[in-house]
Amino acid sequence: MIEEPYRWVEAIANRREYIEGQLAPGSPIAALGYREGILFITLGQTRQKLFEIYDRIAMGGIGHPGDIERLRMAAIELASTEGFTRSAGDVSLRRLAHYSLSPVMKSAFEQIYGPPYLARMLFAEVGARPEEDLFLRVEYDGEIASNGATYARARQDFAVVFNSQKQIVFRACAHLRKKHPRQIRRPVDLLERTFHDRTQRIMREPS
Repeated sequence: MIEEPYRWVEAIANRREYIEGQLAPGSPIAALGYREGILFITLGQTRQKLFEIYDRIAMGGIGHPGDIERLRMAAIELASTEGFTRSAGDVSLRRLAHYSLSPVMKSAFEQIYGPPYLARMLFAEVGARPEEDLFLRVEYDGEIASNGATYARARQDFAVVFNSQKQIVFRACAHLRKKHPRQIRRPVDLLERTFHDRTQRIMREPS
C-alpha cells in the first residue's frame, strides 16, 4: 500500500462512495438561530436524531445510529471533562470539534482497513447574542464547515445537513412526496424539534 499510493487514493474514493450511499436514506436536519436561541428541526419519527451535548451546545446526526451514539457520547464526555477541569464557560464547540471529534473521524476514515464513522453531524452553540451563534457541520472524513463569514460568503444564521450533497432539493422534495403524500398536509406530525435557548435550558417537544 505504501509502495503503490494510487491504490490508497482509489480505496479512499471507494470508501467515500460507500459512505455516501449509506447516508442517502437519512432525513435532513436544519438548525436556525433566532432571538431566543437556536431551533433544531428534522423529519421522521422512528428514532431520535437531536441531542443536547452541554449547556449551550446541541447536535443532530444523519447516519448509522450506533456511530451517531458513539460520537454523541464522545462529545458529552469531552465537554464534561473540559467543564470539570476548567469551567463551564471554557467549554467551546470550536475546541470540541476541531481538536477532538474531527481528528478522530478523519483518522477512522483514512484507515481503510478499519470501519469509518457512518455519520454526518451538525453542531450548534448558542451565543450570548444571535450574531454570536455558531453552527458547525462535521463530515464523516473529519472536514468541518462553519456559518462564519468569508470573502465569498456572508455570515449565516442557519445551517443544514443533508443525506446527500448531490441534487439536494430534488431528492428532498421527491422523498417527501413519495413517503408522506397525505401526512405532508400536517408537517408538524413529522417533525422532531429541539429548542436550545439562551438561558441554557432545553425545551423538547415530542414528535
